Amino acid sequence: KLNAAGDYLYSSSFTGSGTGQGNGIAINAAGEAVLAGNFTGTIDFDPGAATLNKSSLGGQDFFISRLDTAGNLLNAFALGSSGSDTANDVALDSAGNIYTTGSISGVTDFDPGAAVQQKGSGSLDEFYLLKLNADGTFGYVYHLSNSIQGYSLAVDNSGAVHVLGTFRFMRDFDAGAGTASRTSSGSTGDTFFLQVSSTGTYVNVVNLPVGFPSSTNFITLPDIALDASGNLLAT
Repeated sequence: KLNAAGDYLYSSSFTGSGTGQGNGIAINAAGEAVLAGNFTGTIDFDPGAATLNKSSLGGQDFFISRLDTAGNLLNAFALGSSGSDTANDVALDSAGNIYTTGSISGVTDFDPGAAVQQKGSGSLDEFYLLKLNADGTFGYVYHLSNSIQGYSLAVDNSGAVHVLGTFRFMRDFDAGAGTASRTSSGSTGDTFFLQVSSTGTYVNVVNLPVGFPSSTNFITLPDIALDASGNLLAT
């Protein structure tokens, strides 16, 4: 963390027997940092003198952690399956609720508490959008079938979540009883923009056909943002 003038304020690191990386960061109204990323093995998520070890369940799992304004641990959650699981971005709404997206490759319990909220069939790259309440309790999970990954997300003023990602083949983007099928233009897949309501239900999806059927040509848009009018920008 640097101050507005670029001067050093703090750094926090998580160490252990495995490997890890941070993929997303968001700051809440209190100035606390919420992080999301991936890890393998066992990692101590407390950067201070105390210990909070989390171990992956087989392959790569994902984590969400929250640090105070001085870089001290407030809480951390590790979620995943026996396969390879990712958290590629994190965002907050105005109430401090936490959202993350990525992919799973196995049956995953998305509730960090004692209850169980399992999703996944063991297929590769199953999409999820997870909401945790500001206190870290489970909110909802929006899950789609294989060959779909979420890369970036943003939350608008109504609490609706906008997710950018990629998909291959024909996929149904409505996680509920309805159907919203889209078909990619080639084997490498298309980019999609998915909107999910504040209660975790399908609103809309738009896909951008890549137009290249070969496996050597593809387009990715790794980040999105919303302006004050709710317009969506991607790069």
